Amino acid sequence: MKYILLLTVFFFSLNINASFFPNKKEYENVVKKNFEHEEQKISYFIYYPNPKKNIKNEIYIIFHGETSKAEDFLNKTGLYTNIKNENAAFIAFNSSASDWYSHTRKNIKDKDFIIKLLDRIEKVGFKKFNIIGYSSGGSFVNELICEGSIPLKMNNILTVNSSGKKEWIEDCKMPNHLNYYSVLSDKDDYYTYDGALNKNNKYKIPDDDFINMNEYFNLFRIKMNCSEENVNTSIEKDISDNSYIEHNVYRCSNKNMNNIELFKGVGMGHNFPNVIDYSLEDFRGNTNFDIKIIDIFN
Repeated sequence: MKYILLLTVFFFSLNINASFFPNKKEYENVVKKNFEHEEQKISYFIYYPNPKKNIKNEIYIIFHGETSKAEDFLNKTGLYTNIKNENAAFIAFNSSASDWYSHTRKNIKDKDFIIKLLDRIEKVGFKKFNIIGYSSGGSFVNELICEGSIPLKMNNILTVNSSGKKEWIEDCKMPNHLNYYSVLSDKDDYYTYDGALNKNNKYKIPDDDFINMNEYFNLFRIKMNCSEENVNTSIEKDISDNSYIEHNVYRCSNKNMNNIELFKGVGMGHNFPNVIDYSLEDFRGNTNFDIKIIDIFN
């Protein structure tokens, strides 16, 4: 019976992830992978450089924001080009709904599939794993962190203009050796409300019990056992742009070996740093030209 059970688990894993990577003819192209998980169609985009070249042995795992599916998000942010130039791989997940919180039934199945695939990705043999979550995608990543659903090797995590629920922090299973980076913009009109009466109803709030971005970041910092004290440096400002980024590095306990850094977008709205195309609904406000997202991980 034990042998049969092991075989069942093995083949179930293969069935979900049988064609995880592009085949040899597809190397150096972005490939869309379609799956059906519990009668729900799920997809992601994946890029893997030709292994014959000097690849970086590094992968970026990307979660888009509301209204911007993976393909558009990669193109509008320039992430595809930047990661390709780094000779690294990436996988960009699609939510089956309009974002990661708009439809509970669909999102539960998305989440279940993604958690299984993250475990699979960890075992492939990459030396470095970087996770990027923008807006509701970043909130989704915050949820996965506190649930303990992200594999331990995937310890370089960046969230951009994202929030979460206070209960996630209260019940958080905080890992050790976590490098957590966050971009928060001071003119964001999506998550920066100061209470129920001051919410900006022009844009959808994922859930009434989501707290504002700064509050979530501070609670998360405390949970990581990091102090309020920080070293603040301003990234050189481009004179052609009104916005700039302040870099804050916090002092954390040696016991947990965690690291948390804040990139505060001054004069920026609910947008992705270094993006100059505002055609997607999610990108609002000034955009900083002085930093590329992948530079944060280097």
